[in-house]
Amino acid sequence: MALQGWQRQYLDALLRGRTQRVAQFETVDFFATVIDGSADAVQELLLHRLIGSLESLPEALRLLETIRNTGWKKYGPRILARIGDTEAVIKNSPELAEYFQLVRDRTGYTTYSIKDWRLIGDGTNLRRPDAPVWSGRTTSIQKLIDKSRLSNFGIAEIADILQHYFDNGIRVFQLGILTFVDDDNQWAQVLHRVITAPYIEICTEPYAPDSFITASPAPQWTPHWQIVSVAEGGINWDIHEVHTGHRLQGLGTAGIYDQISVLLAVSGLLREGINLCPIDEGLVKALTPSHPIWGFRKREFSASRTTYQAEDVRGLALGFLERLPATPRVSMFRSRLAIRLVGEAWVHRNSASMLSDPDGFYQNLIRTAQLFGEDRFTDVLDFVAESPYGVEPAFRFFADEAQAALDLFKRLETLAVPTTSKHVEHPDHILCVTHASVPEQTGGYAIRAHG
Repeated sequence: MALQGWQRQYLDALLRGRTQRVAQFETVDFFATVIDGSADAVQELLLHRLIGSLESLPEALRLLETIRNTGWKKYGPRILARIGDTEAVIKNSPELAEYFQLVRDRTGYTTYSIKDWRLIGDGTNLRRPDAPVWSGRTTSIQKLIDKSRLSNFGIAEIADILQHYFDNGIRVFQLGILTFVDDDNQWAQVLHRVITAPYIEICTEPYAPDSFITASPAPQWTPHWQIVSVAEGGINWDIHEVHTGHRLQGLGTAGIYDQISVLLAVSGLLREGINLCPIDEGLVKALTPSHPIWGFRKREFSASRTTYQAEDVRGLALGFLERLPATPRVSMFRSRLAIRLVGEAWVHRNSASMLSDPDGFYQNLIRTAQLFGEDRFTDVLDFVAESPYGVEPAFRFFADEAQAALDLFKRLETLAVPTTSKHVEHPDHILCVTHASVPEQTGGYAIRAHG
């Protein structure tokens, strides 16, 4: 792939981790200047990363308008996900209502199913009769890049890989990385960092994070899982996320193929939930029509051909999220995910309950919801005030609703109460209008209305 000047400079900045230089490219104004020519893979990478770095609603709306009549219009749902309260936007700009609905109706904008992933592997043979679908959609790095070029994996190699998948209609958010061999994986780490592709690494050495550091997901974040085989306490595998240093619990006994399938589903949910977190802070209780990316509908982000359904994947993700520091994006995503689960029947949220800490974020929210459901609004306010998670969006949602209820009761108490009952002087002049009556109709409503 022949790179233009800006493309080479952009990839170089990503490769070297020059954050300030990268930010100069990842703006709506700059993207608008480079989409007039023919579309290519580096343009797509820029758009993919730009969506996650948007910082204001006007920026998001300008980017939607920029791609509206271009070949990138299928990225509209991913941009729309950054707008939490689309109804508020439409109220101020009603001309956007039809466009927003058109964007919501599009498909193919995320990896809801593991069959949507396309993996880049290290050449390990994964084929067997009962292998999952992703094994047949894994391409060896040696087939993409000549082996002699892997030792100096840089700008040209990244560009060639991106262009290969672009030419074959595979979107950059569909790419993942999978390695089974500890050595010679520098290419995998570079790709993971530059294109924010999930990386699943099967290792032979136990993971040993720095116990003094607890990292938070960066705005441009996607998981790097390390899976190590262990033989302790009936657990076959130990899984850690490298960037945060936290363990993923709940997959200890599954086979390695199921491990990878579930990790792909969890990775998609976590990446989209954190990177595409709404810019505005409203609507913690997400409106389904407003969020085509969240995956709260049935079977979205599920691991097919495993025992892990969509609600199990959400439980795994929430158990991981509640152990992370409360950055704005983490707080918003786990709040939305937890409130979604709180409203479900027990059969759909038992995984989240089993995988959450007894005194953690989710169990605190469950107790808050129980108090609220019992109309104990003062207790809700007291519990939220004392909870270590009380400042997070989900808890503020319940606290605000409880305070509104108390304010209403207080208002009712101040209303004047009549001291005498009114006497109806002409009861035969009262008219009652019903939509069903006897003898023409004999249903329960008609009979009660007549009485």
